[in-house]
Amino acid sequence: MNFRVLGPLQILVSGIDICPTAPKLRKVVSLLVLRNNQTVPTGALIDEVWGERPPASALATMQTYVYKLRMTMWPDLPQHRTPLQKRPSGYALEIQPDSVDLHHFAVALEQGSAELRNGDTAAAADTLRRGLDLWRGPLLVDVPVGDLLAAYAARLEEQRLVALEQRIEADLRLGRYQNLISELKHLVWVHPLHEAFYSQLLVALYRCDRRGEALEVYRRLRKTLVDELGLDPSPFTQQIQQWILGSGGTPGLELYPAMTSLTVSEGQAPQPPAEVNTESEGQPWTPPGPAQLPSGVPTLCGREDLFRETVERMSADKASPTIMATLVVNGPPGAGKTEFGLHVARQLVDAGVCQLYADLGGSTNHPADPTRVLGEFLFALGANIRAIPEDLDYRSKALRTWTAGRDVLIMLDDAASVGQVRALMPGSSRCTVIVTGSHASLHVLATTSVRVGPLDLPDALAILAQFIGPDRVRRERVAAEELCRLCGGLPLALRCAGAKLMASPAWPMSSFVQLLAEENGRLSELSHGDIDLFRRIDAPYQRLDEQEKSTLRLASMFLGETVTVEQLADLMGTGRHLAERTIRSLVSHQLAEDTVDESSTVTGFKLPELVKVYARNRLNETLSNCVPPQVQRAIHPITSISA
Repeated sequence: MNFRVLGPLQILVSGIDICPTAPKLRKVVSLLVLRNNQTVPTGALIDEVWGERPPASALATMQTYVYKLRMTMWPDLPQHRTPLQKRPSGYALEIQPDSVDLHHFAVALEQGSAELRNGDTAAAADTLRRGLDLWRGPLLVDVPVGDLLAAYAARLEEQRLVALEQRIEADLRLGRYQNLISELKHLVWVHPLHEAFYSQLLVALYRCDRRGEALEVYRRLRKTLVDELGLDPSPFTQQIQQWILGSGGTPGLELYPAMTSLTVSEGQAPQPPAEVNTESEGQPWTPPGPAQLPSGVPTLCGREDLFRETVERMSADKASPTIMATLVVNGPPGAGKTEFGLHVARQLVDAGVCQLYADLGGSTNHPADPTRVLGEFLFALGANIRAIPEDLDYRSKALRTWTAGRDVLIMLDDAASVGQVRALMPGSSRCTVIVTGSHASLHVLATTSVRVGPLDLPDALAILAQFIGPDRVRRERVAAEELCRLCGGLPLALRCAGAKLMASPAWPMSSFVQLLAEENGRLSELSHGDIDLFRRIDAPYQRLDEQEKSTLRLASMFLGETVTVEQLADLMGTGRHLAERTIRSLVSHQLAEDTVDESSTVTGFKLPELVKVYARNRLNETLSNCVPPQVQRAIHPITSISA
């Protein structure tokens, strides 16, 4: 059992999160985990859960909470043998310290700080980076904290900032200025009163021959401090400013070696400054990062064979000296293309390799402008964004020039079109590109292509169990299987459904299934937070022409799984050729799927479950706009056609 508090609260057993969903229970378990192997007074637990005005039944309720935690986390153990034990003054969670991610972070911070003090700079940078990588977000970000947990969060956030300062300090001493600039610019924006990050940014900019920007950063810092606090920058930061102006040295700044020009010619890798030792004698020096790959789900449910095969094929592509390894992950909306691509990316990327990521918005009605995305890439790579022309071709060439001769992984997520992606491609065979998107035309860019579709029932149930627990899935097996069918086996829909069920542990799953059975509201019920399945399907629908939209709506009337071209042509009142061409377009947009027999011969097509629901809603909307109500009532019983 592993406990994670550095981000969303998780209690993992064999990769499945069994953490309770009730807010008060999450408060209790959070406090017990943070103070593991120590007695937490019952009064402290009550204060954390209810604040200054606990109910009269608080003590009895707390005992009930502890009982529920034991039953959830150790259902097979007798109460007196679980690690959550009663003590004279409270409760103690007796677990191995290394089962908590916070312990590993504390060890990394202590070790990295010692290595930095002792001059082992490269080791310190690696150790501190490993510790910081454990943070998946703010401490207990999904727990409604009270006063005690808030105090823990504030203290640990300070420790995280200390580790971050020291890791950047180590990178500065190693001469990694170019790749620190974008990170430090982000940090001073997030922490506008944290002067240490400004000082480090000044050094990085100056060592990259960007004195003007450095002085502008100092001016902004001084204005912020004076306006907000009525203070001037510290003497050390003022000395850095004088050093940049050429008015004399500053004690301690000799730690940061001078840097040679990083101007890169086509096909030429930058060489290390004389003061920086290369890690491998005779090897070209390439500065690390940025590392922009986002976090994703920790485990990949299903598709393990496809994942292994994809990694093997991409590894072979990467080994080729003449081709650029490019993976295209294709599939319908909500099929988990992004998560699959991220898992492959993390398997392929080596430590220190530059990672660029962009969400291209292909599943929205407003895809990203590649000119803007290129600007963000170049800014992350240390370019002065104000010096880059607003010209797509210029920026595309600049990216190819920078990536020439370097190991770079670029992930272009949710692509809308080939043209959008082509402008963002590097030009070196040492680069790796991963593209995800729904349109089949993206495959023309690939050296390796995969399609991810709906999950089979066991894998769909496994995703559901990640949210509501395997016990609840077993107890309500029939409802769980029907829920998976109504979700069309799509991971995104299953995660939304799981999140809603997790928020209401006492709500019968069968009641939720009854809601989903109503097609008019199913897509709304399967949306959660900023995840909107309706919009994910609506975006490719809006890119269809009127003939294709009409065909999709008509196809949703068939009740059978498979629809033949002849059946659809009869319903459309057109020839077979036009019906076939229209179906091909729907398949290309992942709004329809070919059906095949045992000999892999195409026998017709079908609509994915949620696409069919969407199309029927569109059909009803069209009828409402075009047909009088009395006629709608007359034709309603025959709006579905048996195939």
